Order: sequence, then structure tokens, then C-alpha cells
Amino acid sequence: VAIRAVGQALRQFRYGRGDRTRARKELDLPEEGVVVSVLPGSWRERDTPIAAVVEEALNRTGRPWTMVWVAGDDTAELQARFAGVPQVRVIESDWQMDRLMAASTFAVTKANRKTCLELAALGIPFLSFFFGNNAVDERRVATLARSRAVGGGEASAEDVGRAIEELLALPDAVEVDARMDGAAQAAEAIAGWLAPPGDGEP
Repeated sequence: VAIRAVGQALRQFRYGRGDRTRARKELDLPEEGVVVSVLPGSWRERDTPIAAVVEEALNRTGRPWTMVWVAGDDTAELQARFAGVPQVRVIESDWQMDRLMAASTFAVTKANRKTCLELAALGIPFLSFFFGNNAVDERRVATLARSRAVGGGEASAEDVGRAIEELLALPDAVEVDARMDGAAQAAEAIAGWLAPPGDGEP
């Protein structure tokens, strides 16, 4: 039996890159300026800290910015950490993650593979902090387009700021990489197998 491998199969998104204005309006985010979503997955801030260096790097850009941090179990700690920073919104979860992604100028991750694959599929630039805790995911994430990576515990605000500037300099309008849509690839392959043979074929 012939086996054909296809790319990453993704869930159906309700929001895409072209829905930024609508997504920001629904989330009560500024229509202009830099909006950053921090999507660390299950990696705890106390074990893989990035809050201080990300905040300093954003301030170094000299641009107006707003941050939405999906904090999970770190919610109370991070809400206290950013209590005096009005442009930071810390939430526990968001069940419409593609809307938040679409609203974002770029995202920050901790190389959590599923999140990074979805960002790549939507064409959202993202910065990943590599802490060496999951080498397999970090190697996979490093291959994705429109991404930058910095060493987790070693990155300075200057390093992070440089990576952010590179992300902000990327063209906004992109075509989604068709290789990310495994479902479409599978459908195309199946259609080819089911198609009647052409003239002259047995």
C-alpha cells in the first residue's frame, strides 16, 4: 500500500490575517499601534521567565504597544507583576485563540509547537524563547517562516528588541504557506486516486 505524507493538519480558523481590525474591535484593543499576544502554553513563568525582558524590549522600540498575555496558571502572579502597566492585559485563557492571533501584530511564544504552527498557518510573525526544555519542538519551530528565536535565559532586552524589530519590518500581507494545510493536501491526493484513468491508461 502506497503511503503519502502530507503537511500539518489544522483546525478550521474563524479569523484570519485580514480580520485584524474586526478582531481588535471585538477584543477592545487599539486599532493602531503594536499589539502583542504572549502565548506561552503550559510553560510557567517562574521556570521560564520572559516578562521583564519582553517589557523592556517593547519599551525600547519607541512605539505604542499593547500586550495581551494568556497566562493560565500564572494569571494571578502576572496580574500582580503588571498591575502598574496599563498597556498590559493578563487573562487566564481565550477560547477564540485565532481571533487574538489575528488581532496581533506579532506573538511571543516559548516554542510551544501547536501554537507556533497555528501562528505560521495564519501568517502571524512570532518570537520564540528557546529554553532547551523541549528540543524536538524547538527544532520544528525553528523551521517555520516569519519567526525569530532567542535563547531563553540568556537573551538580553537588546537581543529581544532586535528580533522584534525584524518581525515588525516583515511585510504585512502574506500568502499562507500551502504546506501547512495538511487537510487540503490530503483531499487533493485522494481526489487524484479516485479520478478515472485518462485516455490510454489501463
